[in-house]
Amino acid sequence: MKQTNEILPKPVLAGIIFLFLSTIVFLRNPIDSPYTQHYFFLSRSFLKGKLDVTAQVKSEYSQNLTYAFDYSIYKDKYFVPMGPFPAIAGVAFLGFGEDRHLISLSGFFLIFTLFFLFKLVQHFQPRNAFLNSLLLITASPVLTCLVFKGPWYLSGLIAGGLALAFLWFFKVKHSRWASFWLIPLVLTRPTTIFYYFLPALKILKNPRKHLKNEGAVLILSLITCLILISAYNYFRFDNPLSFGYRYQRIPDAEFRDLRKFREKGPEDYFLSNALYLLINPPRPLINPALRFIFPYFELSRYGVGLIFIMPWFLPYLFYSHRWHKDWPFLITVLAILASILSFWGEGSFQIGSRYANDFLPLLIFINLRWLKKKPRFRPIFNQLLTLGFILGVYFFFLVSLGHLRRA
Repeated sequence: MKQTNEILPKPVLAGIIFLFLSTIVFLRNPIDSPYTQHYFFLSRSFLKGKLDVTAQVKSEYSQNLTYAFDYSIYKDKYFVPMGPFPAIAGVAFLGFGEDRHLISLSGFFLIFTLFFLFKLVQHFQPRNAFLNSLLLITASPVLTCLVFKGPWYLSGLIAGGLALAFLWFFKVKHSRWASFWLIPLVLTRPTTIFYYFLPALKILKNPRKHLKNEGAVLILSLITCLILISAYNYFRFDNPLSFGYRYQRIPDAEFRDLRKFREKGPEDYFLSNALYLLINPPRPLINPALRFIFPYFELSRYGVGLIFIMPWFLPYLFYSHRWHKDWPFLITVLAILASILSFWGEGSFQIGSRYANDFLPLLIFINLRWLKKKPRFRPIFNQLLTLGFILGVYFFFLVSLGHLRRA
């Protein structure tokens, strides 16, 4: 009989991790907060043929409208500034009611994201594919979108899942229709529009082979996407380029930050945003006697940098010599990252940056593809993936114990 040093069989471990993630989604906050009903309101408005949520906001906050945060107010109407696709998908979940709408959407898109992540992992690394998929979700900014509830986090989860679906159909199945996945993706997170660069480059590299079959699909997808976004913005804010963030009502403390940053330009906070997103460390908990006190660390409101939540990507950075082959993906990552860092805020109340979910699937894809060609690096990848999982669980417990700074 073959001996093993495993503490638990891998299927059992995978089941425990899946139960852990499911518990986070469904039991940690079993009832949606009234302050996170943006997509629920917008889904109901879509059913009535409206783009604003004015009546529902005024009804919910009838006692004090000043608590109606993260809505954009334009011409005395309340709008949801985030992309509309989650609310479109949310129409199918209205039957779960106001208290379960956000949670049911989160649960569905957790399964959706996990499915396409598993398909990608299985394609490049069939052994323990399901377990590694669960570890990747925990050791990544996806965890932020599961731990915290709100439309801001849900959009990150949905964007990550849709991007994984696009990469599966585009790079693995080589489907001519793959570009259509980019329509709901961009309608969720507009910064992901740079994904269109990948199919466009594929056609430009070999137009004789790909233009006829995929060119029309790509053009139709891009035009449809731009028309929908422009029309959605125009009918809300009289400007096809405005998503309404300039009219957004946010808490007083954040408003002071926003006013301070708007007096500057992106060049003044681009670097600080990058430092928070990439290398921001957890803060040690030390008493006056300079001794560590339990639970030893706390998180800033901006979470930790990606190197702490995603250490499994470090071998690719330091040992891969495929940058010249992966440059289309890396340029897409950098374009999305630049657009994120150019925004005044880094995103608050998170474990790892929720905005990183916009480009996370690209990092996962190039990493998996590299490991398939360089299997000697799999042991260190697996070790760092396990480390990322342990850190993710630890950060989750820090949040659960209240060790997340509010300022």
